[in-house]
Amino acid sequence: MRDITAIFNEIADKHRDYSAAWRLVQQNSRGKIWVVGGFVYRSLAAELYTTPPPRCDFDFLVEEREPVLRLPEGWEERRNSHGNPKLISNEYWIDLIPLPRQWYFVKHGIAPSIEGFLEHTPLTIGSIAYDTVDRRILGEIGPKALYDKTVAVHDVEAAAYVAQLKAKTVEQLVQEKAESLGFRAVL
Repeated sequence: MRDITAIFNEIADKHRDYSAAWRLVQQNSRGKIWVVGGFVYRSLAAELYTTPPPRCDFDFLVEEREPVLRLPEGWEERRNSHGNPKLISNEYWIDLIPLPRQWYFVKHGIAPSIEGFLEHTPLTIGSIAYDTVDRRILGEIGPKALYDKTVAVHDVEAAAYVAQLKAKTVEQLVQEKAESLGFRAVL
């Protein structure tokens, strides 16, 4: 089994858009920064298998964002479906997600942590994060799903929440994600 941290470090080092996105997030946040979501697992899947590479859509989870965002010329700020900043340029976009504003932590009144985030991702494949400071992949469930080439519900409540936002059933959410990766849906 190939070391996915080493693989992702190579991807991060050579991906021009990732480096620029990370610098922009770094100047607009404080504390730890993690890359989560499709860029992580799709980049790894593309490297390990013959899946399509990800589009330039980055999800950065940050301990704290700056109150006023500083954007380079040609960038604009919008809001994503969770009300967090979505930074958009002609080439790519960045979701800037403050860890304390994650819906699960807010709803349940619990202290935010990267471990809590990984525990409450909707799907197994999404339970993976890249620590940009320590330069290592975090999580056990996401990497296992990646190696097993499967997608399943990880957190029932989170999956239902995201499915509702996307006007889909949970089964459709799992099936579509699995098909997009060429993986097997576990329903």
